[in-house]
This record gives sequence, structure tokens and C-alpha cells, in this order.
Amino acid sequence: MHLVLIGDSTLDNRPYTEGGPAVIDHVVKQLGEGSTASLVAVDGDMTRDVERQLETLPPSATHLVLSVGGNDALALSDVLARPAGNVSAALSELADVLDEFEESYRRCLSGVVALSLSTIVCTIYNGAFTDPSEQRVLSTTVRLFNDVIMQCALDAGCSVVDLRRVCTEPTDYWDPIEPNAEGGRKIAFAIVAALESDRASVVVVSPSGGGSAL
Repeated sequence: MHLVLIGDSTLDNRPYTEGGPAVIDHVVKQLGEGSTASLVAVDGDMTRDVERQLETLPPSATHLVLSVGGNDALALSDVLARPAGNVSAALSELADVLDEFEESYRRCLSGVVALSLSTIVCTIYNGAFTDPSEQRVLSTTVRLFNDVIMQCALDAGCSVVDLRRVCTEPTDYWDPIEPNAEGGRKIAFAIVAALESDRASVVVVSPSGGGSAL
């Protein structure tokens, strides 16, 4: 097996580990002898950047993990600060944002699955904001973007790792939106658990960082 990690800082989290192991290090250790993993994910990248990442894919790649969309959501989240006449108008504007995200995400995922390699898709985690009100709003917004990601992934027949069930503690984060070494360890365990499933599934992760597939 040659697993390749594609996407953003959820997988390219070395700058946030304070010298500890990153996601890729944990994955390599979990895969064990006879398998390897490569990282083409880039901190800060968005769905539109995945096409460029795929150009650097190792020829020996056999399995892919895609974790992208959080930066797209952040770029589009200014809609939350816009004034709205009523709830219906606000929802209509948010629907436009989600439609834009879905178009971009489907295009991105189509490029990945066109390679005909086993592919796992990760959702966006909730983060760890200190202000409860801000956390509540962001978690609700993430839920909407994740619905798009999960529908696209399941339409494509990809397994899904729901990172909201993986990075659940403030101690999993370096700052409100970046996973630290502990968060990376949990993400790696969830990815390996998904690899062990031979069918499209949603991976549920235990508090200790292990996982099982439904």
C-alpha cells in the first residue's frame, strides 16, 4: 500500500505540532512494514488547489485520503456577518454560498476519484473556540458544509472519516482551527481504521483515538 494524503493543514499539520509527530508520521507508523505514505497536502490550500496537488502524486500511489474544504468555508463565512432582513433571506443567501461550495467540492472530488484509486474523504472538524457563542455558530455552519462533503463523498462511493467525532477536545488543537500532535494522532488512527474497511462507510472513532466503520 502507498497511501497519499491530499488537502490542507488538517493533514499537513507539522507547523502546529511544536516538534511532535505530524499526521503523516502517525500514519506511517500505523501502516507498519511493507506499506508507506506520502504527503502532498499543503497548509492553506483550498478545493481549487487540489488539482495542482494531484500533479505531484507519486506514481506508486494505491490509496488516497482527501481532507479539504475548511479554508473554503472560512473564505465564504463572511456571509455570517452580513445584515439580513429576516431569517428566510439569511437562509437564501447561505444556500447560495453552499451551492458555490458544492460546485467547487464536486469538481475537486471528481478529479481525485477519476484516478480510480481507493479514496477516503474527511469532513471538517468543529475546531475549539474559547467563546461558547462563537463555537456554537461555527459548529452550526460547519454542519452545513459537512452535509455537502458527505453527500459528495457518498455519491462517489468513498468512505468518510467524520472529523467532528475525531478531534473532540480542546487539547486536540494548536489554535481554534489547527490540529496539534494529539489531534494528528487521532486523525491518523481514524484514517487507518477507514483503510481497514473494504466498503463505503462512515468511520466512528472512540475517545481513545481508535475507530470502527459502520
